[in-house]
Amino acid sequence: MASEDEKRGKDLAELARLLFLWLQDNELSGIQGLKEIPPGDFELYAGTYHERKRTRNALDNRLVPNLWTGEPAELKRFQELQLGSSHLVLVDNPNHIVQLPDGRRFGQNRIVEAQPGSRLDRAGALVTIEPELDSRDADDATLGRTRNYDICTLLRRVDMVWDDVNEAVQARFRYPALLTYDAPRLAYDMNVTSVIVPANDDPREFRDTLYNTATYKNRRLVAQDDGGDYYRKWRAAKPRDPKERDFRPTLLHDDYLKDCFTEVLMKKGDDVLLVELPAGRALYRLLRDDRRPRRKPSDALTVQPLLVIGQLDPRSAVELAAAKATRTTDTPLIVPIRAVLFHAIDGGNDVPSVRRGGLAYTGGPPTRFTIDYRAYVRWYHGEKVDLGDDENWFQSFVDTFFAGSAYVIDLEHPRPGVVLKGQVLKPDVNREELFLKPLRAAAAEAKGPVQKRLQDLLAWCQASPYRFVFLRSTDFGPEG
Repeated sequence: MASEDEKRGKDLAELARLLFLWLQDNELSGIQGLKEIPPGDFELYAGTYHERKRTRNALDNRLVPNLWTGEPAELKRFQELQLGSSHLVLVDNPNHIVQLPDGRRFGQNRIVEAQPGSRLDRAGALVTIEPELDSRDADDATLGRTRNYDICTLLRRVDMVWDDVNEAVQARFRYPALLTYDAPRLAYDMNVTSVIVPANDDPREFRDTLYNTATYKNRRLVAQDDGGDYYRKWRAAKPRDPKERDFRPTLLHDDYLKDCFTEVLMKKGDDVLLVELPAGRALYRLLRDDRRPRRKPSDALTVQPLLVIGQLDPRSAVELAAAKATRTTDTPLIVPIRAVLFHAIDGGNDVPSVRRGGLAYTGGPPTRFTIDYRAYVRWYHGEKVDLGDDENWFQSFVDTFFAGSAYVIDLEHPRPGVVLKGQVLKPDVNREELFLKPLRAAAAEAKGPVQKRLQDLLAWCQASPYRFVFLRSTDFGPEG
């Protein structure tokens, strides 16, 4: 009887086979140049995601993250503030090398071709080498001999009072020109709601950008105040010298480290692909599609972009423009490409939300639903539709089902007195912050028939706690 490790190894190897079939027709979102790549160009491992086991010597039950590794002074800053990872991706024991009967040598948990040149359209074409997976715990003994990854990062936000244009570019700040003026810029040393909005800029869009990408305190819970107070980024009281503004923990203020250190929790039971690139990591959620018949083998898998830590493409904007002009847009890659395909043994109940370009969480991922958008598009247009890459499917889903700019939703049953026990619950959402306050403001500014329609809509919404108005791209919760 196969052990749990052997079963998991076989399952992840089969999932890897489906992934390479998918790559025959698709590109990974954010990474150009992997389409039709053979398995031999990957250094792919099977792994498992575990919660860090508590020990007597553990500090806050967390492990110092893999940030500034090899720099003890920087790591000490995380320890001092009890910042670290609570969950880890366990990969392999680098010292455990296995020689196969055909003479090939691989590390433990490596996913490789069962036989050189194996056909990917056949089950069993890939295997996991001597798997050690589900049976492991993320305890001190295991971590001492096992290569591992955490899913942590330190968000890069701008300090509007002290930062310069170079830091704005590094942080991908939307308004870098504002940092060309001499520091300190005391006009920004206040709550974000009091900051003067530049001429010709939309006030809400401008303040939302500061709230989410500059050093202004974010609200953690709906019940708390709206946040928005300025906090310092740098430890130096007056960091005029650029050397005092080098982005490293020993120079960053405690408030900044506490607010911007982020661990993203994977969803328990998910299968995730982690791709390691020279300047960052990308994670993708893999979902099997068991429906038959299939038009092509790549339809057996859906690949959802999950999050990016760091940069997938380290080239500057000028270099990217030049590459686009010469049609050489592939992402710079180092072959073999190191990657881990892991199963989340532990984790949370929710899928981390998608972020393109860079990780930008503050209060942790909110509760939300995840759907198979391909299934909805097929249902609407017919089973034979073929849109190619995942991004095309997602865009078709948005254009088809969310073409409007606003949506009115009534969760009540159309017949009064009908009880939908167990089907519809009163939403635990602050409707005032979500849409009633903006609706009142719009009604106050409007005139004539438009004002009357907004007033009627407001009255309709206030008549029942089950009624909602959503604008396309509405954000709500810890992310601002």
